[in-house]
Amino acid sequence: MTIQKATAKDIVQIIKNKRDEVRFAVLLGAGASVTAGIPSASEMIKELKEKIYKRETGNSSASDDEIDGWIKEQDWYKAIPSEELYDREYSTVFEKYALSRPDGQAYISECVKRAKAPNWAHIYLAHLVKHNCIQTILTTNFDDLAFKALFQQGQEVVTCHRREHFNDVLFSPGCPTIIHLHGHYLNYDIKNLEVEVGKLPQEFVNLFRNVVSKNGLIVVGCGGRKEFVMELLLKFAEEGYFKYNLYWVANGGEGTLNNRTRELLEYRRSYLIEKCDADNFFLQLNHSLNLGFPPFIRDPLGNLIETLKPLRSLELQRTRDFGQPAHDWLISKIEKLEIFHKGEKEREEAKEKFLLLYEQGKT
Repeated sequence: MTIQKATAKDIVQIIKNKRDEVRFAVLLGAGASVTAGIPSASEMIKELKEKIYKRETGNSSASDDEIDGWIKEQDWYKAIPSEELYDREYSTVFEKYALSRPDGQAYISECVKRAKAPNWAHIYLAHLVKHNCIQTILTTNFDDLAFKALFQQGQEVVTCHRREHFNDVLFSPGCPTIIHLHGHYLNYDIKNLEVEVGKLPQEFVNLFRNVVSKNGLIVVGCGGRKEFVMELLLKFAEEGYFKYNLYWVANGGEGTLNNRTRELLEYRRSYLIEKCDADNFFLQLNHSLNLGFPPFIRDPLGNLIETLKPLRSLELQRTRDFGQPAHDWLISKIEKLEIFHKGEKEREEAKEKFLLLYEQGKT
């Protein structure tokens, strides 16, 4: 069957035409966080192979080819059927490296902390949430970059990290939701191995079904590996739950899709948005909807001042000697920022007037 294609502008048109009727949910995979500095699955596989090799051989100076050759000779690696390598390599290598749960937890935490800030995908996704275009963010990632991006923009958000809370999630129109399907890197029960992600509780199935039956679903940064989330997408597509469409955003073209993803996209109301990475995709949505820049980008200093202003009203324990001087110092700094900001805006306005007069003079 032919895979139907779409673009970001098709989603924009739906949002513009049915703003109050249809909202979108987003499913974020590991690829959405790569440009923030978090390694991709293939990069983590390479790192973990190197760590296993060094631990087992004591050799810390081997080349990538030597390490790869040694790994391929190990019985635990050769046990992976070649046709299942794409699906099972990450889980197998991770399980071999992590001799205990704390080992795995520490590695995941270290990977997540390589990201110093949200990337453009998270920033513009948060801006879409702020403008009520997206209500729910589902993620298989362990990082909290989507939450940080929403916090940057002053948007309150409900987060769900633990499976036992899936039944308690309420989708309030005024408050968006982030659901970590495999857990959060600060939790002790993250789900990372094949046996852990191969099956999720019925509570999650019900939650996921509820989301996709009431929203359009945009999948970004997912590789289509065999795991329960992907199996559910196929099941829901077969049962006709994507009433408001499914959009699969892929870095490459149609030829780069694996068979499982192709199968999903052959169902009715499933569309491929090809050759578009996460950063560019969410930027295109924002640009086409004329949402402009988020405030902290459009006016960083003004945004900082607005963030600090509530501190002016803090009640002081005036009996303590350090209370009043600290408060006065803070107020003076805010006032200086306001004066500088006002002058900056006046200079920008003067520059624009000068350029306008200059152009009029030329004509």
